[in-house]
Amino acid sequence: MEERWMERTRSTIKERDTLLQKLQQLEEQVDSLRADLNRAVAYRLEVEESRNRMKSQLESVQRDYEETMAERSSVLEENSRMSEERDRLRQTVHALSRTLNELRGRGVLVNMEETASANEKRTEALEKLEKLRMECARLAEERDAAIREARVADAERDDALHRLRELECEKEPITDLWNTHTIEVALVSIPWLLRCTEK
Repeated sequence: MEERWMERTRSTIKERDTLLQKLQQLEEQVDSLRADLNRAVAYRLEVEESRNRMKSQLESVQRDYEETMAERSSVLEENSRMSEERDRLRQTVHALSRTLNELRGRGVLVNMEETASANEKRTEALEKLEKLRMECARLAEERDAAIREARVADAERDDALHRLRELECEKEPITDLWNTHTIEVALVSIPWLLRCTEK
């Protein structure tokens, strides 16, 4: 009986030890699973964060793409407009060049006509200038002659006055006569001589 209890006790102890060993193994497995779970959670968070970053990058790339396409469309429109403007400018330059050539042709004719007219007017002006020069020379000669005549007349007048004074001193009656009468000496008036002298 006692042996049977001892056997059961040993068997129970052995089972207990086995259960404890299995429990320890289970705890180790639980710890390992817990660590794996923590790593999985961390990995999931990392993956989620990476996914969010990639999503943000994708959205940024999408926006950049849309902006680039909008800019490309704007650039294409601007290129088309500039091409049309360039064609219009070419036509304008061509028309201006043609007009300039026509104006140059007309300008040559106008210059020739103006040159001929200017030469004719210059010749007329030179002829008038020569006539004026000759007229001035003639007037200068007449002025000089008139001045000489006036000087001679002044000298004759001074001489006559001197003689009259001498006669007044020599004869008293004649002196009385000169005192009671006036003598008018008529001098020739030359208007154009006076104008030339004033100039």
